[in-house]
Amino acid sequence: MLRLDHKVPDALILPEPIAGLKEHLEKQGAHWFSARPDFVDQTDAGAATSMKSVTGEAIANRTRANKDNSRLIEGGLSFREATHCGFMLENLALDSNTWSCAVRFSAPENSARTLMTLNSTGTENYIFLQQVSGQMIFKDQKATLELTTDCNFSTVPNLVLAGMSNGRLWLRTGRGEVLQSDPGKLALDSPMTLFIGCRNNKGRLQKTLGEFTLLDLIFWPTLNILEPAEGETRDALNDDCLWRPEP
Repeated sequence: MLRLDHKVPDALILPEPIAGLKEHLEKQGAHWFSARPDFVDQTDAGAATSMKSVTGEAIANRTRANKDNSRLIEGGLSFREATHCGFMLENLALDSNTWSCAVRFSAPENSARTLMTLNSTGTENYIFLQQVSGQMIFKDQKATLELTTDCNFSTVPNLVLAGMSNGRLWLRTGRGEVLQSDPGKLALDSPMTLFIGCRNNKGRLQKTLGEFTLLDLIFWPTLNILEPAEGETRDALNDDCLWRPEP
């Protein structure tokens, strides 16, 4: 056995890996929406009506335009092309300059379209994340800030991380490099609404709605997990074994 006669610097000691994703996210104040039967309310006919957060009391309800359109299927929650299947978390208190999200999904044609939208009630602008023809696009409607990268996923589930801090958008697809946009001033007011799988609460914009299956969406209201200091969280998200919440 190797014995050391001197103290090892703290910087060289590896931290313990995260044992439970739920507990870790609870400490960070994150909302984890998991598309599993224990966390999705359904009608007698099988239509999904709301998603309950694994990590707290938050509930994402179906939008007004979602008329029994979304269903739990094997593997997750189904979203259909040109059909409004969205959910929304209203009155979201967050730091409009520092936040992030993680989306796990599968899209057979690599064209899920709108995955999430962060909509500000006080301004005529919003930020959205979408996949179109093998391209992941993260931007605001007015194109103040924008990131685009290739994302032809060959394996499922797919994992995309997106966030904002320091006046920049941040983006990572799969386990690739973390991208940053040029800095800019983006005016968004809190409270805000988080839309899942759609742009808004209305039945229009069908061309922004694609076919995909949602497994999980996590939203951090005051933390950008793509910043260098949050590597521990990103490592945990890379571990598929941790994405199994208990009811």
